[in-house]
Amino acid sequence: MNKKDYLEYLKSKNLSKETRRTYYLRLKYYAKNKNNPENIESKDRKYINQIKQAVKYYYNMQDIYYNDDTKYISKLHDNAKKRNKKLVETLYLKQTNQKINLLQDKRKKLAFRLQEISGLRIAEIADLKKEDLEFCDKDKIIVTVKNGKGDKERTLKSFNNKYAWENLRNLQDRKGRLFYSKYTLMKEAKKLGFNTHRLRKVFAETLYLKLDKKEKERIEILQKCLGHETNEKNRTYQRYVKNTNINYTGTKFDI
Repeated sequence: MNKKDYLEYLKSKNLSKETRRTYYLRLKYYAKNKNNPENIESKDRKYINQIKQAVKYYYNMQDIYYNDDTKYISKLHDNAKKRNKKLVETLYLKQTNQKINLLQDKRKKLAFRLQEISGLRIAEIADLKKEDLEFCDKDKIIVTVKNGKGDKERTLKSFNNKYAWENLRNLQDRKGRLFYSKYTLMKEAKKLGFNTHRLRKVFAETLYLKLDKKEKERIEILQKCLGHETNEKNRTYQRYVKNTNINYTGTKFDI
């Protein structure tokens, strides 16, 4: 590749001096690392996109408008995008748990903890009474949802969690509903900077990965636990799971 010709071509496309220099450096990097995709994937999405544009201009300069290199780089770009999403989700959950831990109101804290380990809708959490919780061995809680979406009842087991198990037992002397209203909890979550429905997705993600069963059985269990009427809604969660695959640490709390 002739550096002068390439830079002149970029100049003819009205690209700035800085952009021309960047594209030349990205093209050199790609030429050096083309056979080492892990090096390219380690870069951020912006860097990879610049490589793609640099390569595209290189081929266009030769009147070649379709090539395998740009398709190859697009694939690497998509991989980096997925990896970035995983990192963002993992960081989000870690930060969310830290925010929940700071809550002084134990009922609010326990409401969010229970949602994270049971996958209940926030409205279902708000509707729970002491008789809806059964405390089993090994820090597991059986939850009965009596007024789920569509007024349907279902029973599910939570993930093991010592903190939630011990502290929810202390609420058993409380009369009426155990927690605050749906709107109070949603308002508190918004104030802390997270979405309660995201905690439900965390449960779906973790349950899906924990189940050592065939795909069809996984989806059926997911549907039952989440209280979905059809599998169509499950597919939304399934796509979330496959595209995210976060490193779940939601059952380890620093209290």
